[in-house]
Amino acid sequence: GDLLDAAVRRLLGLQAAALDTLEQVLGDTEASQAVRLRAAQTVLELTLKMREQRDTEQRLSALEQAAGALV
Repeated sequence: GDLLDAAVRRLLGLQAAALDTLEQVLGDTEASQAVRLRAAQTVLELTLKMREQRDTEQRLSALEQAAGALV
């Protein structure tokens, strides 16, 4: 409902700042190795999730188009 939509909008608005923070931590040579490693893991995990989601969306779209052609 409306609460979920509002929460999603807020999260989308925070994306750029979150990515900027990850980038800053990765480049901060004074940050501990553990902190930098966790930031790197986060970036890689999110990248993988985004790729999987994109691939799933593309496959779903292709299936919908194929099903539409059968109707």
